[in-house]
Amino acid sequence: MSREFGGLPFSTTLLAALRRSQEQHDRAILFLNRRGYAGALVCRDCGWVPRCRSCAVAYAYYRASARLACRYCGGRETLPETCGACGASRLSPIGEGTERIEQEIRRLLPEARIVRIDRDTLQGVASTRRLWQQVRARTWDILIGTQALFQREPLLPVGLVGIVQADSGLHLPDFRAAERTHQLLVDAVNLARPASAGGRVIVQTMLPMHHVMQAVIAHDPARFYSEEMEARRLLGYPPVQHLIYLTVSGKDRRETESAAQRWVDELHKTLSAHTADTRPAVASLQQKLSVNQPSAGMSVLGPVAAVGVGPAGIHGWRIMVKGSDRAAMRSGVRFSLEAMERAYPRRTLKFSVDVDPVDMG
Repeated sequence: MSREFGGLPFSTTLLAALRRSQEQHDRAILFLNRRGYAGALVCRDCGWVPRCRSCAVAYAYYRASARLACRYCGGRETLPETCGACGASRLSPIGEGTERIEQEIRRLLPEARIVRIDRDTLQGVASTRRLWQQVRARTWDILIGTQALFQREPLLPVGLVGIVQADSGLHLPDFRAAERTHQLLVDAVNLARPASAGGRVIVQTMLPMHHVMQAVIAHDPARFYSEEMEARRLLGYPPVQHLIYLTVSGKDRRETESAAQRWVDELHKTLSAHTADTRPAVASLQQKLSVNQPSAGMSVLGPVAAVGVGPAGIHGWRIMVKGSDRAAMRSGVRFSLEAMERAYPRRTLKFSVDVDPVDMG
């Protein structure tokens, strides 16, 4: 997409394929795993971005309802007329969502019958039932959707699948971002008929050499697996090492931050003791099994400010514990947690432990 010009979310290749699909009375699916009209608003003069007061993340922009919404806590704000920092009135949307894709398609292909499936359109029992009935009846020419497309029974394959922003999920702050993006893209590709039956998939990306894109285009999951495993091995992420995610949350920001730092200090003490106690047994077991495992050492990362840890007014800090000895990690974290609960008996703070977290938040 770096070679495309004109400001449209569609490449000339994808737009031509959509028009050809309409001329041939075939169906097309446009996949983009991002809702709303745009990912955020930005001031073109100073770069200010409206953010949620409780989560500190950029509001998503919904043009049809002229509102801003937080994807973490669900908070909403009216559309600002001027910049909150410099007072300028040049606020522009950045990053496309399914709402914008639908509006652009209606403008470019006014004769096309369009259905959009995402969490914004699937609200209410009657509306949800009606939309899925339309999808099953295939009374549409172009179906626009997020991963909500995969929540029901498999769709009948179509002649054209366009993946609008294939790399949008790669930039999330989660070590599983590449894995989840690869899974989503494979699911989207499978919505097209085989090439022998006239099916075609167009992948739009700014990162064509990324191992996720190369594996999807080559239909070679092994290529993705081998490169992803090497990255996990170098960075010490699962399945090479284990993780425990710790969260401190409370209403007082200073107290919460201070408690998080104190928990880190407790972790350094307890994990060092448990690592020393268990390292000989772990080494003996590894030798008996003849396996090449990482060292039993553990590391503590953080604390860092967290978002989406509770309702408005709740502040959060997160800590990550990494290591190869899961039993020692659990034991050390348990002792540190007990120490923290003794230090804060008034229950003004909440201490959470997530062993082998699925969602990094």
